[in-house]
Order: sequence, then C-alpha cells, then structure tokens
Amino acid sequence: MRKINAKFNTAFISEAGSALQNRDYFAFVEMDDFACYVIADGIDDDLELESAKIAVASIIRQFNDKPSMRKRAIKSWLKVANQELLDQSRTMRLKASVTVVVTDYMSMVYGMAGNTRLQLFREGTLIYQTKDHSLSSNLVAEGKISKDKVASHLERNNLYCYLGQPEAFNPEISATIKLEEGDIITLLSRGIWENVDEGEMADAIEDAKKPQQVLNNVEDLILSGQPEKLENYTLAAIFIDRVYKDPGRRQALIKRMIAVAIPVLLIIAGLLIFSHISQAQRQDKIATMNGHFKQAQMLSENGNFVRAADEYKAALDIAQALKLPEDQKNFENYYKTALLIVDADTALHQKEFAKAVQKYADALTASYFADQLGLEYIQKQQSLIADYMRVTELIQSGDSKLERKDLIGAHLDYLEAKVIATRLYYEEGRKEAADKLAKIDEQLKISGAQAKEQEAMVYEQQANSMVRAGNYEGAVSMLMMASGIYDQAGKSDKSGVIQQKIAAIESKMTDAQKASLMENVSQEGARYEAEGDQLMNGREDYDGAMEQYSLALDLYNQSGNKEKAALVQSKMTNLNARKQNAQTFDMQNQGMEKEREGDLAVAQSQFDDAKTAYYYAIQDYSSVGLANNVSMVQRKIDSLDQKHTAFEQQKSKAATYVADGDSKTQAGDYANAKYLYMLAGDIYNNLGLKTEKDGVNEKIKLLHKLSKGAV
Repeated sequence: MRKINAKFNTAFISEAGSALQNRDYFAFVEMDDFACYVIADGIDDDLELESAKIAVASIIRQFNDKPSMRKRAIKSWLKVANQELLDQSRTMRLKASVTVVVTDYMSMVYGMAGNTRLQLFREGTLIYQTKDHSLSSNLVAEGKISKDKVASHLERNNLYCYLGQPEAFNPEISATIKLEEGDIITLLSRGIWENVDEGEMADAIEDAKKPQQVLNNVEDLILSGQPEKLENYTLAAIFIDRVYKDPGRRQALIKRMIAVAIPVLLIIAGLLIFSHISQAQRQDKIATMNGHFKQAQMLSENGNFVRAADEYKAALDIAQALKLPEDQKNFENYYKTALLIVDADTALHQKEFAKAVQKYADALTASYFADQLGLEYIQKQQSLIADYMRVTELIQSGDSKLERKDLIGAHLDYLEAKVIATRLYYEEGRKEAADKLAKIDEQLKISGAQAKEQEAMVYEQQANSMVRAGNYEGAVSMLMMASGIYDQAGKSDKSGVIQQKIAAIESKMTDAQKASLMENVSQEGARYEAEGDQLMNGREDYDGAMEQYSLALDLYNQSGNKEKAALVQSKMTNLNARKQNAQTFDMQNQGMEKEREGDLAVAQSQFDDAKTAYYYAIQDYSSVGLANNVSMVQRKIDSLDQKHTAFEQQKSKAATYVADGDSKTQAGDYANAKYLYMLAGDIYNNLGLKTEKDGVNEKIKLLHKLSKGAV
C-alpha cells in the first residue's frame, strides 16, 4: 500500500503536430505498490495499424498482469512488445521507439529502445537523461558532433535498437535510480526534443507547481517557434511531491535478494542438468524448425511476407544450429525470396519504381529456387508497377504534346493518367494529372459535362482491358464507376449500355461469386471514401476529395450499400459548403488586398490607379455577395473625383505661384519671388509632388545666389 503514503502527480499532452495522424502514444497506471509509465513513437508509415499504441498497450497489459520492478521483467515486457509488432506487421514492418518507467514510489528503473527520452530534474537541474539508440548519439559519444547538434542531425532517426526489430533486439535496462521528494520526471518524443533543448526544458519546469504548467509552457514554446514541419509531439510530466518511506526496507530488501537468488540458482542448476542435448531434444528442435517453416508458408500464402521472412529465418537458424545442410540451403532460398519481396514492396510504397522493378525481378528469379514462392504475388506486383510507371509515362507524353501545341493529344494522355492513378490510389500522380488536365480543358473550352463523358470513356476502356486479362471483378468496378460518371454527365443512354455489360459479366457468375463481387465493390468504395477523407482533412483538396467521394458513392449505390451511400452523400454536401466558405474567404481577402492598393494609390495622389484597384475590389466582393463591402468601395470611387479636382486646383495654384515668382525674379524683386516660390513649395509638398518640390527648391537656391551677386 505504498501509493497512499506517496504523492505522484502526472499530466501529459500528445498531438499530431503538422502531420495527418498522431503516431505517438502515452499511457500509465498507478497501483498500490508499483506504477508504470510508457511513451512510444511510431516510426513506420502504416496507415492502418498504430505501432506505438500496440507497443504501449502490450507493456501496460503485462505490467497489470504481474507488477514488478525487476530488470528481467521489464526486459521481458519489451521483448514481448517487440514480437507483437513483428506478428502484426502486414504490408510493412511495424516499428516504434519506446521508454518505460517503473517505480515503487521510492526509486525507479527504466527500459528503452530507440530515441524517446527520459529526463530527471532535481531542484530545477537536469541530473539524468537517457541516451538515444541512434547513430547521432554515437557520434556525440565519439566527439564527432556536439550534443546540441543532435536535434537537427540527419542521422538522429537512424536507430540501431527499436521495437519491431527482427533480429538481435537488445533493449537498454537501467540500474535502480533513487527518487527524492521534489524530483520531476519527463518523458518526451522526438517532436519535443527536436524543438526544445535541455535548457529550455529546465526553464519550462522552473517555478511550475503542477505538471500541467510544464506542459503548457513547453507547448507554448514549440508553437511560438512556428517550425515548418512539426513532428508528432508527446510530453509527460511526473511530479514526485512525496516518496514512500519504508520503515522495514532493509528486511524487505534482504527478502527480495533471497527471492531473486533462488530462481537464479534454480536456472543455473537447470542449465547444468540440460546442458547435454539428447536425441529427443534434437527431435523437438527439428519439430520446432518445421513448425516455423509451416507457419511461414501459411503467411506467404496470405501475402504477409514481412512476417513470413521472420519465420523462415527462425527455421534457418535452427537448421544451422543443428547442422542440417539440406534444410539450411532450402530455408536460405525461401528466406532470400521473402526478403526480396519485402524490399520490393517497400520500394513500391515509397514510389521508388526503378528500384521496385529490379527487386521484383530479383525476387522472381529467387522464387524459382524456392518452389516458386510468391510467384503470383510477384507477377501481380510487377503489373501494378507497370501501371504506376504508365501514369508517369502518360504525364510526360502529355507534357511533350503540350509543348508541340497538340492540346487534344495532351488532354487524352492526362485524362488516362488521372484515371489510372485514381484506380491505384496514387494521389501524387492523380493530382498532377488532374491539375494539368484542368488547364488544358480551360484552353480547349471543354465543358464539365464533356469532361465527365470523356473520363467515363477512359474508365470503360480500362474495364475492357481488364476483361481481356480475365480480371472480371476489377472490370465490374471500373464499369460501375463509368456508369455513375456517365449519369453525372447526363448520358443515361451510355450508362444503360454499361449496365448491360455489367449484367452480361454477372450472368456468368454463381450467386456466391456475385455476393463476393458486391462485397469487393463495397470495399473498393470504402477505399475511395478513405482517400477522399485524407484529401479533405489533410490537404483541403476540395476537388480531389469530391472526385473520390463521387467514385465511392457510385460503387456504394451499385453494391446496394445504402447506409454507406447516404454517409458519403452527406460528406459531399458538407464538402460543398466548406468549399463555398473557403472560396468566399479567399475572394474577400483578394478584394481587401485590391482595396488596400487603391487606398495606397490615393495617398500617393495616383487617382487613376486607385480607381482601377477599387473596380477590381468591387468585382471580387460582388462575386461572393459581399454587398456591404461593395457599397463601401463604391463610396470611395465616388469621392475620388472630388479629391482629383481639389488636387488639380491646388497643383494649378502652385504653378501660378511659380510663374509669378519667375516674373518677380526677372524684375529683380527677389524677396517677393522667394515668398511665391515658398508658397508653391508648400503646396507641392502637401500634394506629394516631389519632383515639382525639388524644382522650386532649385529656384530658391538660385535666388540666394542672385541676391549675393554670384550670378
């Protein structure tokens, strides 16, 4: 019951920064005798699984099951969390940095892997900080870079120890660190330490009475710096206001030492007893080896080559240990093929197409020595890369045709590139093609309906190609989208023809195949909907999001998923409203800028320029219905004539003074001439006519010389 006799106060923040998704995670639990605090930073790009959350949940769960501050237990928790990330890896390897702190309310032990950090402050001074498991940290230790350069060093995220590590995972476990009353522990992800150095953190802690004050101070410090790219940031502050004081601590320590010593002695005895591997044990290892291989084969069949590679490696390690050359060679071929597929998938995910092409070709060659492992998958991915590269080729072709003034040819290339990229969920390619297509359509004066009809034709062509390749499910999806786009273009007759094609394909299917098809079509719609959500929430790409939602709506309607169709329809309605508001805001700002230009021109007596700027402002305000702004600018235009007339009158009066001054000068009446020139100079100065003012000043200088007899 140590907790009730101690006082630990904890608060934390965790934000996405400028990223679309927050891949950091923090959680803690405080029990009667122990407390556990865990922070993790996801360092992979998986869009579905949150590696940090998986890791933290695993560690907290294990702590809850058996609370302990033993180093062996903490290391075991980290290894289990590491394995869970490996087990749940699908399209890519899940990875995370993690720091876990366990305390008995008197002292603490931490475990870590990666570059999340722990700091311990005592009396406002940083007395302890973890060292990152990164190349940058090693360079600091070697004296090759200074400590203050780590936050911006290129290798700060090049980690040699992290969760999700397939081999040689060896997390760091600290010695026991005694805590004192008034200590402050902070746990922070790289989004914090990249933007707040140790001195600034100490300043943020100084005079803070509660942990929330520290969080507020640090967050204000980060946001005031306005970094161009702000990573996910998480900070936890633990204020140790009172530690537990154990009256029988020595006796408890002795008991714990005995409790630790007994299992150690038993383990040593067990190792001695079982040091000699019997034939039965060898057979057990062979069975385990075959189990790993069987598991790898099942994972490969499901397309999970990341996890399969780990299983092949486990089987290979046992074969090497048991000196089974035939099995070793066999497993090496499987392991090599799986790794090549993983590398190729990673290159494809990162849009490194040339590298992916080479890796898949290498994987295809290797698969022939591994019973054609993943052959269909490799060939499917090679086809997918061909489509990605086709998008690039079409955009480049369109650019070339545009340079030759072949607008029609460029239009067709950009349109096909856009459709293929949309089918691939290749957002960068889709947006580039769509932007260029919009400019071409504007030059060709292609209406919205015509553009939709042409787009539907390309979807229809894509479907025909899929039918010829035997991909009937893909063809139906393309045809359904073509039908919906034809309807949007007002071409119901062509939509009807498409429906006949769909019916012809479905007539060759069984009921089970049709049900599966509709399920796949609905899932395809969900992917387009998710793409629309990302474009809307992450980039505010209204046109791109609307296009994705429209495709999703067509597929939901065709598959009979009315609930999803209604949801997407509501998203489209909200999207239109947000787009209208954004356009109003942009046009209002544009009008205000033109109005300011007019005001500046008036101040400089440039009345014609002012009137032009005001007219542009009225156009901008009128386009979004801002009647009050239009009226205000119109009043400014109406007052321009009066200001212009007064300006010309004053300018003419000054010119008269100058002429009279010239006459007085010729008559030798220098005193009156000077007076007239000074009157003219004052007027020119008030009107902002610098050239005329300078001319008058020259005449006054001449008068001074004449009066002295110099001329």
